[in-house]
Amino acid sequence: MNRYLLNISYLGTNFRGLQKTINRKNPLPLDNTTVQSALEFALQRLRAVNEIEVVPSSRTDSGVHALHSTVHVDLQRPNGKPYDQDHITALLNQSFKRDDIFIRILSTRRVPDTFHCRYSAKSRSYLYRVAIAKDFRVAEKLQSRARRLSFIPIEELNRCLFVPNPFLDIEKAKEAAKQIQGLHDFRTFMSTSRDNKRDHPFFALREIKEISISPGKPLTTQENSSRAQELYNFYDIRFLGRSFVYRQVRRIVATLLAVGEGKLTQKDVYEMLTIPSKHTWPSSSRTTKRISCSRKMSLLEKIQARRQNLRSCDTLVTFADGSQVIERASEVIPTGKSSFGFVVDTKPDPEAAEILPGWLYLGSQDAVEMKQLIKLGITHVLSVGIECPIFLPHPIENLHIACLDVPECPLSGALREAREFINDARQSGRVLVHCNAGISRSTAIIIGYLILEDGIPFTEALEMVRTKRSAAKPNPGFVKQLQELSIKILGH
Repeated sequence: MNRYLLNISYLGTNFRGLQKTINRKNPLPLDNTTVQSALEFALQRLRAVNEIEVVPSSRTDSGVHALHSTVHVDLQRPNGKPYDQDHITALLNQSFKRDDIFIRILSTRRVPDTFHCRYSAKSRSYLYRVAIAKDFRVAEKLQSRARRLSFIPIEELNRCLFVPNPFLDIEKAKEAAKQIQGLHDFRTFMSTSRDNKRDHPFFALREIKEISISPGKPLTTQENSSRAQELYNFYDIRFLGRSFVYRQVRRIVATLLAVGEGKLTQKDVYEMLTIPSKHTWPSSSRTTKRISCSRKMSLLEKIQARRQNLRSCDTLVTFADGSQVIERASEVIPTGKSSFGFVVDTKPDPEAAEILPGWLYLGSQDAVEMKQLIKLGITHVLSVGIECPIFLPHPIENLHIACLDVPECPLSGALREAREFINDARQSGRVLVHCNAGISRSTAIIIGYLILEDGIPFTEALEMVRTKRSAAKPNPGFVKQLQELSIKILGH
């Protein structure tokens, strides 16, 4: 197993954040709309033998971009040798470009197993760009939803916060930034994830080493730049620190702008920092209520109360090599047992099932054996997701279609290629459709073909295939896509 550090950049507009979301009731990934899940999906193309899990150095919210961020991932190559670093970079970038995913790998570097992307990070920096309207005419247009877009340069959409207040005092915002800079309990400035229903944390002690507000400039073409500078004053708000709590940066920016607009005072900011609470937001009219809420129970009393409600438990941990340990409090106890979370079937499966009489066959990669192909009179071999394991002579046509056996892998492109290839075989010969095990991918392709070409509904097509090959079982994501295809094409 080798560990790799990936330097990445991405545009967060189309992502729901960096960290993937897992439904507790359904352990399968919900979708491919987070940066982490997109990276893990693309890394499947390397065909590593281990389960791929990307570990980010930090988390970003929905719509946040990254100029330079890092993740690490452990990869075990089938032959045991390390992957070429440049090959990983090129393969991932090619995959993202093909799928129109706005992630780019800047570089890949092999690192020691002791390196951890999150815990080894020394600092993190954030840039928040703000554009403040210079006069009321522009401010009025920004406040109108119907007209605001015509006053925002197209290049700056989802790249900058436009503030419709020409009287915002940036010097007051800078003074507030000096107050917030340093070591504080930032509970007031954090948010709780919608998926995380636990109580607000007891404390959120963080140190912001620097908050700077400096003049910025529009990131536009030369044609739009002069107009943008006529209408707005651009500012760059930069944050530097080792770690930040959830949505801390955007809440601090909102506070700084509120101070600049006169909606908050420096006294309000002082109370937010010295009397931290989720109730301390956003006006000074709630000062008395904030104090009473934050002093109902001391921090020590809260911790003691929580500890009394906790039960001790044991955690059974299974490592990649199959070894198991029991984690109990601060103890790690080896069990001496070995177990894997999957069943390995090494028994050959050379038989090919005849799905449609005389020409359409389904099997595993073991069925792609010369004697078997000659016996069945196969003229075409369609390899789904796995390269044909043997050299096929010229008379036998072969097509390889890239397809991963994961629920989120789209079937539409694979079905287009497969349909044309299978139709050629239908007119002039016999075709064997296979994947690795002849269970999920190749089954899905054949069912999709039966829906598109023969007008057989999904349920009937699945039953037809299973009567000929009982092991046939497309993964849940493929089933959903095929059901939707059947409804779209056949109405049921």
